[in-house]
Amino acid sequence: MKKVLILLAICLFVALIGGVIFSRVMIGYFTPDLLVQQLESRLNCRAEVASVDAYWLGKSRLVIKGVSLAERDDAVKSGTPFAERLPLGDPPIHVGMIELKLKPGSLLLRRLYVNELNFDGLAIDMTMLADGKTSINSIFKRAPGGDPGQDMEKPNSEKKAPPLKEKKVFTAGKIPLAVFADHAGFTNSSLSLTVEKTGAVIQLKEANFEFSGIDVNPRNLAAQNRADFDFSGKIAVGKGTSGARAFEAAIRGSGETKPFDPELAQWEPSWKSEVVLAKGSRLDTVPVMENLKKKLEAVNRPGIELSGIMASGELEEDAVTEISYKRGRYAFEKDFLLNFGDTMIEVHPDSWIDSADSQHEIKAAVTASESFTKEVKTKAQAYLNELTGGRAPEAVVSTLMMAITKENRLHLEVVSSGDLSKPKPDLATPIGNLRDLMKGSGDTIKNLKELGKEFLDGFLKKKGK
Repeated sequence: MKKVLILLAICLFVALIGGVIFSRVMIGYFTPDLLVQQLESRLNCRAEVASVDAYWLGKSRLVIKGVSLAERDDAVKSGTPFAERLPLGDPPIHVGMIELKLKPGSLLLRRLYVNELNFDGLAIDMTMLADGKTSINSIFKRAPGGDPGQDMEKPNSEKKAPPLKEKKVFTAGKIPLAVFADHAGFTNSSLSLTVEKTGAVIQLKEANFEFSGIDVNPRNLAAQNRADFDFSGKIAVGKGTSGARAFEAAIRGSGETKPFDPELAQWEPSWKSEVVLAKGSRLDTVPVMENLKKKLEAVNRPGIELSGIMASGELEEDAVTEISYKRGRYAFEKDFLLNFGDTMIEVHPDSWIDSADSQHEIKAAVTASESFTKEVKTKAQAYLNELTGGRAPEAVVSTLMMAITKENRLHLEVVSSGDLSKPKPDLATPIGNLRDLMKGSGDTIKNLKELGKEFLDGFLKKKGK
């Protein structure tokens, strides 16, 4: 028995010494220069890594700090040694720290079990180009040469046009292991996106995006193909980084995602999430509403100035909805009520935005303030009196107003469709969309006046009997 205990003690001591030696070897192997070399040999990028720390005893842990990526430059193309390179100024992609914790023993069972994977301080600055691609797309292309220094400029006589390749699709079959993770995500992150086509700038700050319960098994996607997620942050949309904000909000939510299409086994993330815009979020102008106001100005001539509706300001309560995403299309699954106090906008569930082809179809209702509703009613009374020579009683106005009021407030059904950069809003009325009614402009208004006169004459004759 004593010999067995001594043998076990020796084995334990050898294992401990071996673990320490292995740990030191691995720490020496994972160096900033090695990671930079690996990144630049695989991606079309210039990379920087400040430090790497690896711990392989107990729960394995890898910490990488100060990772920056930029487009491939002359330093990479010419194979300039890392120590002789000038530091990157303002890289479009930077991560303060990447921390990975995993259970290496799970690899023996053909499973990759990650305790935690976190990207802290991720900052991305990019532009959405007119062709739909982003300015950082080129960074993630395959490196033109095998290693840094091997893609130096060649004489024209040696250049060959690259063969056309079919678009590669990442499939679940390329994952050799089942993947499980307790937690993975991004903390304290930021994004600045400039849309080249419109000049709009979208900024995301103090963003946190966390996944949990990650379970992906390429051999059983029908049952193991999911993850839960939570997110929060502050988002602003406007012209330029310091100009007026059209939209500024604190946003949060949670939901579930499926990374792969289970039928095709292809990478095609879909998700459904609750989305909350916090009370106090500000919405100053919306392209749809601005275009709608211009359209409404055309019907001000009959005397009712509908373009006076103010659909902007600060939210007086949280705005909550549920949004789903699949193959580029974002769909509203529940009503989305934006309460600005005097005015409310309610986006209906059958609305959608398709980012793949920049199209949209939004159906919503705009409810005006009580004071504005009274103003419209007063002007309608005056206008009808003008048409009938003062013979229009208030009951007639009330009857006509019933079609466009709800709970004693002006209620307009709004539709918008077409290209996102040039939305085409319209009013849905009991007798058709305003766009169709306004065709012919003055003639249509004249016809509506005549129709109104006939209606009132008939109504008053019946009342006189």
